[in-house]
This record gives sequence, C-alpha cells and structure tokens, in this order.
Amino acid sequence: RDGRTPAKRYAPDDVTPADLRDATLVVWQAPLPEGEMAGALRRFADEGGRVIFFPPNKAATARFAGLGWGEKQTSGDAGFAVGRWDEDQGPLANTDEGLLLPLAKLGVRQRQQVVGQAAVLAAFDDGQALLVRQSLGQGEVYFCATLPLLAWSEMGDGLVVVPMLQRLLATGSRRLQRDSVAECGQIGAGDLQLEWTSIETGQRGDVQTQAGVYQSGDRWLVVNRPAAEDEFERVGDEAVSGLFGTLSFQLFQAQRDDTALQGEIWRMFLFLMLLALLIEAWLIRPGPIPTAAPPKPQPAAA
Repeated sequence: RDGRTPAKRYAPDDVTPADLRDATLVVWQAPLPEGEMAGALRRFADEGGRVIFFPPNKAATARFAGLGWGEKQTSGDAGFAVGRWDEDQGPLANTDEGLLLPLAKLGVRQRQQVVGQAAVLAAFDDGQALLVRQSLGQGEVYFCATLPLLAWSEMGDGLVVVPMLQRLLATGSRRLQRDSVAECGQIGAGDLQLEWTSIETGQRGDVQTQAGVYQSGDRWLVVNRPAAEDEFERVGDEAVSGLFGTLSFQLFQAQRDDTALQGEIWRMFLFLMLLALLIEAWLIRPGPIPTAAPPKPQPAAA
C-alpha cells in the first residue's frame, strides 16, 4: 500500500484480484499463486507494482515469472553468512548518506533455495542467492530466501527488512500515478488496456505508435518519440547500395573542403572590390578651387 494507508493482511485463500486495485506492494508468504490469482499478480507487476515472495517453508513445483522454491536448508552453529550484495541500486543499496545496510552482520539460520534464472541482488558466501529480482513489464518481482522470523534469521530486527520494504513501496507507488510519461513502443500492459483519447484531435489514438498527450478518465499519459529516432548515423556507400538492390540510383557526395575554400575566396574578392571602390573615390575627388588675386591700385593722374 502507499505510505499513508496501513497494510492489509489476507489469508492466501481470501485474497482476490480486486484487492490489488489500489495496492503498490504485495508481500507474499505462502505457496506461489496459481490460476486467476497468479494472472492478477502478473498484471499488477506489469502495471508497475512490486511483488516480493518469502519462503513458504516447503518445496513446490509451481513457478511465478520463471522462479520458484527449492529445498529448505538449515545451517550449523555458524549460520549462513551474506557475502555480497548490490550497494549501488535496488532495495539493498546504501543510504543517501552512503551508509551500508548491515547485511554483513545478518545472521541466517534457515533459508529456502530460489529456483530459476534472475538477477541476484544479494548472495551468501557459498554463492546461493539471498535476494533475486525479475523484471515484469513496468514492475518487478523479488524472491527473498529467508524469513524475518527469529527461527530463520535476524532480519526481523528491522535493520534490513524495513528499509528494503520501504524502498519497494516507493518504487511501486508509480503504479498509481495519474500522470505518466513513456516512449512509443514502451507502454505498459496496464496502460494498453485503457482507452486513450488524444488531446490534440479529441479522438482515440494509438499510444504505441503516435506521440502526443492522451487522457483516459482522470489519468494522463505523455508519449514521446524515442530519442534514438533523432540520432543520425553515417551509412557507408556499400550499405546504401545494398539497400537499393538491383534498382538504378545515383549517389551524390558533398565535398566539404571545396565548399570551405569557395567561401574563403568569396570573402577575399569582396574585400578587393571594396578596396578598389575606395581607391577610385580617392582618385576622382575634386581638386582645390583657385582664388583670384585682388587688383593692384593704380596711381592717380596729375
């Protein structure tokens, strides 16, 4: 659930797909779901929700998202030590202050093997997984190999399981966001089930292939063109010829160096023309106007 609503607890036989409508995180500690409930949880994850499974305490052949539970294992006095985990991202990453979660000091007495291929976020010293992640649509599915119970591990003290679940809650809350941004071809399965109306045309649009702003009830969806469409790559002459096959075509190639040279020559001629105009104006300038000498005085007659 979101951070303002208390979590609800259900018995495995009592939970229904309708109970997932406003959920953001599902913590499942029971045999893996099958049938209708398995499909509902898969759609929940496709829409951006988070699901984490804890051991049911017995092996089974059921699978969810390609993962399942193997045999339960009990350690000796030393316990199972956690050898490595992802400190940079995921629910076990370091805090914002750079502090490590105390996984290295986590004592694990019992664990149940996770069966299937998935990204390992934490593992024991012997290589077996403690926490794995499987992406599913816009959401993620996690399997944790031990329980936060004293008989199983020290995870119940809250130093590991609480921040882990809080982070899953935060990322799962995107499922309920009313405003979403996506790229063409990357629309989640949950959004594809809705009928989207284009704000520009007022008609139903294809959000998978047409960029734009869409509305479905009180939800908004902004669909952008993939950034890769704006990344142009140079194609060699041989590759271009292969695209046309047996068709006749003519290939033109620009000469960048000659174009730059022509630009420089044009500037030089413009400068020479301006210089010639200045010289011509200087040569044809009018000369000084001569001034007449004053008449000499004549002697008076006797």
